[in-house]
Amino acid sequence: MRWSRYRQDGKDVIGIWLNGDLLRLDALDQPPSLDLLLTAGPSLAPGLYRRLRRLSGDALLNPQDVSFLPPVPGRKILCAGLNYHSHAVETALPPADFPNLFIRFSDTLVGHRQALQIPPVSTQLDYEGELAVVIGKATGPLAPKNALDHVAGYTIFNDASVRDFQFRGSQWTLGKNFPATGGCGPVLVTADELPPGASGLSLHTEIDGLLLQDGNTADMIFGNL
Repeated sequence: MRWSRYRQDGKDVIGIWLNGDLLRLDALDQPPSLDLLLTAGPSLAPGLYRRLRRLSGDALLNPQDVSFLPPVPGRKILCAGLNYHSHAVETALPPADFPNLFIRFSDTLVGHRQALQIPPVSTQLDYEGELAVVIGKATGPLAPKNALDHVAGYTIFNDASVRDFQFRGSQWTLGKNFPATGGCGPVLVTADELPPGASGLSLHTEIDGLLLQDGNTADMIFGNL
Protein backbone atom coordinates (compact mmCIF):
# COMPACT_ATOMS: atom_id res chain seq x y z
CA MET A 1 0.00 0.00 0.00
CA ARG A 2 1.06 3.58 -0.66
CA TRP A 3 -0.38 6.70 0.87
CA SER A 4 0.18 10.45 1.15
CA ARG A 5 -1.02 13.14 3.53
CA TYR A 6 -2.16 16.53 2.30
CA ARG A 7 -3.91 19.68 3.49
CA GLN A 8 -7.50 20.35 2.43
CA ASP A 9 -9.92 22.92 3.86
CA GLY A 10 -7.71 23.36 6.91
CA LYS A 11 -7.63 19.62 7.66
CA ASP A 12 -4.95 16.95 7.30
CA VAL A 13 -6.30 14.29 4.93
CA ILE A 14 -4.93 10.95 3.71
CA GLY A 15 -4.92 9.85 0.08
CA ILE A 16 -4.34 6.26 -1.11
CA TRP A 17 -2.48 5.59 -4.36
CA LEU A 18 -4.19 3.03 -6.59
CA ASN A 19 -2.93 2.24 -10.12
CA GLY A 20 -1.21 5.62 -10.27
CA ASP A 21 -4.26 7.58 -9.08
CA LEU A 22 -4.52 9.43 -5.76
CA LEU A 23 -7.86 8.77 -4.05
CA ARG A 24 -9.35 10.60 -1.06
CA LEU A 25 -9.63 8.27 1.90
CA ASP A 26 -12.13 10.58 3.61
CA ALA A 27 -14.56 9.95 0.74
CA LEU A 28 -15.29 6.60 2.42
CA ASP A 29 -17.75 6.07 5.23
CA GLN A 30 -15.69 5.34 8.36
CA PRO A 31 -12.21 5.65 6.82
CA PRO A 32 -9.38 4.08 8.85
CA SER A 33 -7.29 6.34 11.04
CA LEU A 34 -3.64 7.03 10.39
CA ASP A 35 -2.74 4.96 13.46
CA LEU A 36 -4.64 1.99 12.04
CA LEU A 37 -2.90 2.38 8.68
CA LEU A 38 0.46 2.41 10.44
CA THR A 39 -0.22 -0.76 12.39
CA ALA A 40 -2.26 -2.78 9.88
CA GLY A 41 -1.92 -1.10 6.48
CA PRO A 42 -1.22 -4.08 4.18
CA SER A 43 -4.03 -6.16 5.71
CA LEU A 44 -6.48 -3.30 5.08
CA ALA A 45 -5.44 -2.77 1.47
CA PRO A 46 -7.77 -5.21 -0.38
CA GLY A 47 -10.91 -3.91 1.35
CA LEU A 48 -9.90 -0.26 0.94
CA TYR A 49 -9.17 -0.74 -2.75
CA ARG A 50 -12.58 -2.35 -3.36
CA ARG A 51 -14.40 0.45 -1.54
CA LEU A 52 -12.49 3.21 -3.31
CA ARG A 53 -13.09 1.67 -6.76
CA ARG A 54 -16.84 1.81 -6.14
CA LEU A 55 -16.65 5.58 -5.68
CA SER A 56 -15.39 6.01 -9.25
CA GLY A 57 -14.26 9.60 -9.84
CA ASP A 58 -15.82 10.95 -6.66
CA ALA A 59 -12.65 10.20 -4.69
CA LEU A 60 -10.14 11.10 -7.40
CA LEU A 61 -7.58 13.84 -6.69
CA ASN A 62 -5.26 15.70 -9.02
CA PRO A 63 -1.81 15.42 -7.36
CA GLN A 64 -0.83 18.73 -8.96
CA ASP A 65 -3.55 20.48 -6.97
CA VAL A 66 -2.60 18.91 -3.64
CA SER A 67 -0.57 20.63 -0.92
CA PHE A 68 1.39 17.64 0.37
CA LEU A 69 2.37 17.10 3.99
CA PRO A 70 4.97 14.64 5.29
CA PRO A 71 3.37 11.14 5.03
CA VAL A 72 3.27 10.86 8.84
CA PRO A 73 3.46 13.54 11.54
CA GLY A 74 6.92 13.88 13.04
CA ARG A 75 6.18 12.50 16.48
CA LYS A 76 9.72 11.33 17.24
CA ILE A 77 12.45 11.69 14.63
CA LEU A 78 15.73 9.86 15.25
CA CYS A 79 18.48 10.08 12.63
CA ALA A 80 21.64 8.03 12.13
CA GLY A 81 24.58 10.09 10.93
CA LEU A 82 27.43 8.81 8.75
CA ASN A 83 25.54 5.57 8.18
CA TYR A 84 26.90 4.75 4.71
CA HIS A 85 30.29 3.18 4.07
CA SER A 86 30.86 5.49 1.10
CA HIS A 87 30.04 8.57 3.21
CA ALA A 88 32.51 7.49 5.88
CA VAL A 89 35.18 7.16 3.20
CA GLU A 90 34.23 10.57 1.76
CA THR A 91 34.68 12.23 5.17
CA ALA A 92 37.89 10.28 5.91
CA LEU A 93 36.34 8.90 9.10
CA PRO A 94 36.42 5.24 10.15
CA PRO A 95 33.05 3.42 10.20
CA ALA A 96 31.43 3.81 13.62
CA ASP A 97 31.05 0.88 16.01
CA PHE A 98 27.65 2.20 17.14
CA PRO A 99 25.08 4.39 15.35
CA ASN A 100 25.75 8.13 15.66
CA LEU A 101 22.24 9.31 16.53
CA PHE A 102 20.77 12.79 16.61
CA ILE A 103 17.22 14.16 16.74
CA ARG A 104 15.05 16.37 14.59
CA PHE A 105 11.84 18.08 15.66
CA SER A 106 8.52 18.13 13.82
CA ASP A 107 8.70 21.82 12.85
CA THR A 108 11.79 21.07 10.75
CA LEU A 109 9.70 19.05 8.26
CA VAL A 110 7.96 20.22 5.11
CA GLY A 111 6.01 18.24 2.53
CA HIS A 112 6.72 17.40 -1.08
CA ARG A 113 7.11 20.47 -3.35
CA GLN A 114 7.28 22.79 -0.30
CA ALA A 115 10.36 25.02 -0.30
CA LEU A 116 13.05 24.59 2.32
CA GLN A 117 13.81 27.78 4.23
CA ILE A 118 17.39 29.02 4.25
CA PRO A 119 18.03 30.49 7.72
CA PRO A 120 18.91 34.19 7.48
CA VAL A 121 21.85 33.60 9.83
CA SER A 122 23.51 31.07 7.51
CA THR A 123 24.63 30.57 3.94
CA GLN A 124 25.46 26.88 4.35
CA LEU A 125 22.21 24.94 3.97
CA ASP A 126 23.26 21.61 2.47
CA TYR A 127 21.28 18.68 0.96
CA GLU A 128 21.30 15.09 2.27
CA GLY A 129 19.08 12.57 0.53
CA GLU A 130 18.06 9.82 2.94
CA LEU A 131 15.77 6.83 3.44
CA ALA A 132 13.25 7.37 6.27
CA VAL A 133 12.00 4.36 8.24
CA VAL A 134 8.52 4.76 9.73
CA ILE A 135 7.79 2.78 12.89
CA GLY A 136 4.16 1.68 13.09
CA LYS A 137 3.95 -0.27 16.34
CA ALA A 138 4.99 0.82 19.81
CA THR A 139 8.04 -1.04 20.98
CA GLY A 140 10.63 -1.39 23.69
CA PRO A 141 13.91 -3.30 23.53
CA LEU A 142 13.88 -5.76 20.64
CA ALA A 143 16.00 -8.58 19.35
CA PRO A 144 17.35 -7.71 15.87
CA LYS A 145 15.36 -10.58 14.33
CA ASN A 146 12.09 -8.93 15.45
CA ALA A 147 12.90 -5.29 14.69
CA LEU A 148 11.51 -5.17 11.15
CA ASP A 149 8.13 -6.43 12.41
CA HIS A 150 7.60 -2.93 13.81
CA VAL A 151 8.34 -1.05 10.57
CA ALA A 152 5.19 0.29 8.91
CA GLY A 153 6.95 1.51 5.78
CA TYR A 154 9.47 3.81 4.20
CA THR A 155 9.62 7.22 2.59
CA ILE A 156 12.32 9.60 1.35
CA PHE A 157 13.77 12.51 3.24
CA ASN A 158 16.04 15.46 2.50
CA ASP A 159 17.89 15.79 5.81
CA ALA A 160 19.14 19.24 4.88
CA SER A 161 21.74 20.56 7.31
CA VAL A 162 22.87 24.05 8.31
CA ARG A 163 26.56 23.21 8.21
CA ASP A 164 28.06 26.29 9.87
CA PHE A 165 25.87 25.64 12.93
CA GLN A 166 26.08 21.84 12.81
CA PHE A 167 29.85 21.83 13.37
CA ARG A 168 30.04 24.54 16.04
CA GLY A 169 29.98 21.86 18.73
CA SER A 170 30.26 18.12 19.20
CA GLN A 171 26.47 17.64 18.91
CA TRP A 172 24.71 18.05 15.55
CA THR A 173 21.27 18.98 16.91
CA LEU A 174 21.59 22.73 16.35
CA GLY A 175 22.43 22.44 12.66
CA LYS A 176 19.66 19.90 12.04
CA ASN A 177 16.75 21.76 13.64
CA PHE A 178 16.16 25.07 11.92
CA PRO A 179 12.46 25.29 10.91
CA ALA A 180 11.45 23.96 7.49
CA THR A 181 14.84 22.46 6.60
CA GLY A 182 13.77 18.86 5.99
CA GLY A 183 11.72 17.73 2.99
CA CYS A 184 9.76 14.51 3.51
CA GLY A 185 7.63 12.38 1.19
CA PRO A 186 5.35 12.54 -0.68
CA VAL A 187 4.58 8.80 -0.46
CA LEU A 188 4.86 6.23 2.31
CA VAL A 189 5.38 2.74 0.88
CA THR A 190 4.41 -0.07 3.26
CA ALA A 191 7.14 -2.54 4.13
CA ASP A 192 5.49 -5.46 2.29
CA GLU A 193 6.15 -3.75 -1.07
CA LEU A 194 9.93 -3.53 -0.57
CA PRO A 195 12.82 -5.91 0.16
CA PRO A 196 13.40 -6.66 3.86
CA GLY A 197 14.87 -3.57 5.52
CA ALA A 198 14.44 -1.69 2.21
CA SER A 199 17.86 -3.01 1.23
CA GLY A 200 19.24 -2.65 -2.28
CA LEU A 201 17.29 0.48 -3.23
CA SER A 202 18.84 3.21 -5.37
CA LEU A 203 18.99 6.55 -3.60
CA HIS A 204 19.99 9.69 -5.46
CA THR A 205 19.63 13.44 -5.09
CA GLU A 206 19.34 16.00 -7.88
CA ILE A 207 19.26 19.78 -7.83
CA ASP A 208 18.17 21.52 -11.05
CA GLY A 209 18.72 18.27 -12.95
CA LEU A 210 22.28 17.83 -11.68
CA LEU A 211 22.97 14.49 -9.98
CA LEU A 212 24.69 15.18 -6.66
CA GLN A 213 24.21 11.93 -4.74
CA ASP A 214 24.07 8.42 -6.15
CA GLY A 215 24.00 5.64 -3.57
CA ASN A 216 22.28 2.46 -2.50
CA THR A 217 20.68 1.43 0.77
CA ALA A 218 22.72 -1.78 0.68
CA ASP A 219 25.72 0.42 1.56
CA MET A 220 24.38 1.19 5.06
CA ILE A 221 26.70 0.48 7.98
CA PHE A 222 23.74 -0.11 10.32
CA GLY A 223 20.98 -1.19 8.01
CA ASN A 224 19.78 -4.70 7.25
CA LEU A 225 18.87 -6.83 10.24
